[in-house]
Amino acid sequence: MEGRQNILSFILSELNSQIELDRGNIQENETEKTSKEFIESLEEIEMNKSDISCSICLEDFNVGDKCIKLPCKDHPHYFHNEKENCMGIKKWLMKSNTCPVCRTEFPKGTDTDISEELIQDMDNRAQLLLNSILYRGIRVINPQELIEIEEHRQLDAAIEASLVDQ
Repeated sequence: MEGRQNILSFILSELNSQIELDRGNIQENETEKTSKEFIESLEEIEMNKSDISCSICLEDFNVGDKCIKLPCKDHPHYFHNEKENCMGIKKWLMKSNTCPVCRTEFPKGTDTDISEELIQDMDNRAQLLLNSILYRGIRVINPQELIEIEEHRQLDAAIEASLVDQ
């Protein structure tokens, strides 16, 4: 049990280190983000065309699918808000104030609420990982325990082989 606690402590320490690094990066790059007001003003629309894909995951939209249309200079680009296989455009805009396709610039933000949202997102991911480990039966194996399991497997195999030879 102590080995599992050590590994859990290590995982928690690594997650905490990653969160602190991300917090530092967030604070350093604060002015490169899109303003919170602009992000919140983006509305989901219903796709009414075919042969258009999300510019992040490249999945084609079907007529009637929900998407976000960015008001880019030359022509609009379409993105998922967020779905299972796509992070969506809003998370991109929390880190950058440009369209990922054409680099049209949107209003810059220095709003620390965006940073807090990113930190909250990291905290949520860490919590999901911990819940998986603690409550969903994922077994964390100590490296020493793994060595012992392999030694027992090899010993059992050697005993079985010697019995077959007799």
